[in-house]
Amino acid sequence: MTAIHGFTETLLGGALGDSRNNRKFLEIILEHALRLERLTNDLTKLSLIEAGKLHLDLRPVAIPEVVNSCIETVELQAHAKQLALN
Repeated sequence: MTAIHGFTETLLGGALGDSRNNRKFLEIILEHALRLERLTNDLTKLSLIEAGKLHLDLRPVAIPEVVNSCIETVELQAHAKQLALN
Protein backbone atom coordinates (compact mmCIF):
# COMPACT_ATOMS: atom_id res chain seq x y z
CA MET A 1 0.00 0.00 0.00
CA THR A 2 2.86 2.36 0.78
CA ALA A 3 4.36 1.94 -2.69
CA ILE A 4 0.99 2.47 -4.38
CA HIS A 5 0.39 5.55 -2.26
CA GLY A 6 3.87 6.97 -2.84
CA PHE A 7 3.97 6.51 -6.60
CA THR A 8 0.43 7.84 -6.98
CA GLU A 9 1.36 10.95 -5.00
CA THR A 10 4.47 11.36 -7.15
CA LEU A 11 2.42 11.21 -10.33
CA LEU A 12 -0.18 13.63 -9.00
CA GLY A 13 2.58 15.92 -7.77
CA GLY A 14 3.84 16.54 -11.29
CA ALA A 15 5.48 13.36 -12.57
CA LEU A 16 2.44 12.60 -14.70
CA GLY A 17 3.85 14.99 -17.27
CA ASP A 18 7.26 13.30 -17.20
CA SER A 19 7.01 11.00 -20.20
CA ARG A 20 10.26 9.29 -19.24
CA ASN A 21 9.01 8.03 -15.86
CA ASN A 22 5.21 8.19 -15.79
CA ARG A 23 4.71 4.80 -17.48
CA LYS A 24 7.33 3.22 -15.19
CA PHE A 25 5.52 4.57 -12.12
CA LEU A 26 2.17 3.28 -13.38
CA GLU A 27 3.67 -0.17 -13.98
CA ILE A 28 5.01 -0.20 -10.42
CA ILE A 29 1.59 0.79 -9.07
CA LEU A 30 -0.05 -1.98 -11.12
CA GLU A 31 2.48 -4.56 -9.91
CA HIS A 32 1.87 -3.66 -6.27
CA ALA A 33 -1.91 -3.56 -6.74
CA LEU A 34 -1.86 -7.04 -8.28
CA ARG A 35 0.31 -8.31 -5.42
CA LEU A 36 -2.14 -6.83 -2.91
CA GLU A 37 -5.04 -8.44 -4.76
CA ARG A 38 -3.33 -11.87 -4.65
CA LEU A 39 -2.61 -11.46 -0.95
CA THR A 40 -6.23 -10.51 -0.23
CA ASN A 41 -7.50 -13.50 -2.22
CA ASP A 42 -5.11 -15.83 -0.38
CA LEU A 43 -6.24 -14.50 3.01
CA THR A 44 -9.89 -14.93 2.01
CA LYS A 45 -9.27 -18.53 0.95
CA LEU A 46 -7.33 -19.24 4.13
CA SER A 47 -10.21 -17.88 6.21
CA LEU A 48 -12.68 -20.09 4.32
CA ILE A 49 -10.44 -23.15 4.77
CA GLU A 50 -10.15 -22.51 8.51
CA ALA A 51 -13.93 -22.09 8.75
CA GLY A 52 -14.46 -25.35 6.85
CA LYS A 53 -16.42 -23.50 4.16
CA LEU A 54 -14.10 -23.97 1.18
CA HIS A 55 -14.66 -27.08 -0.90
CA LEU A 56 -11.42 -28.45 -2.24
CA ASP A 57 -11.64 -30.43 -5.46
CA LEU A 58 -8.90 -33.00 -4.85
CA ARG A 59 -8.11 -35.01 -7.97
CA PRO A 60 -5.10 -36.31 -9.85
CA VAL A 61 -3.37 -33.79 -12.09
CA ALA A 62 -0.81 -34.04 -14.85
CA ILE A 63 2.39 -32.59 -13.41
CA PRO A 64 3.72 -31.31 -16.79
CA GLU A 65 0.52 -29.29 -17.29
CA VAL A 66 0.85 -27.70 -13.84
CA VAL A 67 4.53 -26.91 -14.37
CA ASN A 68 3.87 -25.43 -17.84
CA SER A 69 1.10 -23.28 -16.41
CA CYS A 70 3.45 -21.99 -13.71
CA ILE A 71 6.12 -21.23 -16.30
CA GLU A 72 3.64 -19.33 -18.46
CA THR A 73 2.67 -17.26 -15.43
CA VAL A 74 6.20 -16.04 -14.74
CA GLU A 75 8.03 -16.25 -18.05
CA LEU A 76 7.41 -12.61 -19.04
CA GLN A 77 8.79 -11.36 -15.74
CA ALA A 78 11.73 -13.78 -16.00
CA HIS A 79 12.49 -12.66 -19.55
CA ALA A 80 12.35 -9.00 -18.51
CA LYS A 81 14.94 -9.76 -15.81
CA GLN A 82 17.03 -11.83 -18.27
CA LEU A 83 16.42 -15.05 -16.35
CA ALA A 84 16.12 -18.48 -17.93
CA LEU A 85 13.56 -21.00 -16.72
CA ASN A 86 14.59 -24.68 -16.85
